[in-house]
Amino acid sequence: MTLVAVIATGLALFNLFRLTRSSAPRSRPVTITEISLPSDTELALFRASAVAISPDSRHVAYVAQRGETSELYLRALDEMEAKLVDKGEGAVMPFFSPGGEWLGFLSGGELMKRELMKVSVSGGAAVPIAVAGTNGRGASWAPDGNIVFAGSAAGLLRVSANGGEVEVVRSHDRERREKHSRFPQVLPGGRAVLFTLATADTES
Repeated sequence: MTLVAVIATGLALFNLFRLTRSSAPRSRPVTITEISLPSDTELALFRASAVAISPDSRHVAYVAQRGETSELYLRALDEMEAKLVDKGEGAVMPFFSPGGEWLGFLSGGELMKRELMKVSVSGGAAVPIAVAGTNGRGASWAPDGNIVFAGSAAGLLRVSANGGEVEVVRSHDRERREKHSRFPQVLPGGRAVLFTLATADTES
């Protein structure tokens, strides 16, 4: 083999090795966090999600139950203490905006007056977005700035995260005995929503 052929072969092997390394998946750092609740509290898991992790993995929100009272907490993972969220008493089903800047939740008001709320993860007052109504069973923040939520017998609803008119995404089919939409989750890309549909034959 000539020297030119040896050099050409070496360059080819080097380029192949470089391409293989660049296409190999890079390992991501692993974060292990322990969150201890006070001895007189527990996660409020009854019929609702009690924990949410921000998409950027910088914050975790959770609902803690103490007797008949529940409270919403927000903790930055680079801090040791969790903070009580404004208007978070009785709140349920926390969720984050796609960029992790906002924490959304359903307020703990009267069942008919329960509101969809948001609060900045940097702190401040909680802001009402829309009336969630009865049977508030979850919400999900879409990449386009809308929030899809299950908040009434009308079906699956949508509203801008800045507030405004509430739209019906999907109405319930009464002939099929559809009763409640629950736990919506906007899928990656924002073009579809995964949710649970309860019928009149389903236990509440």
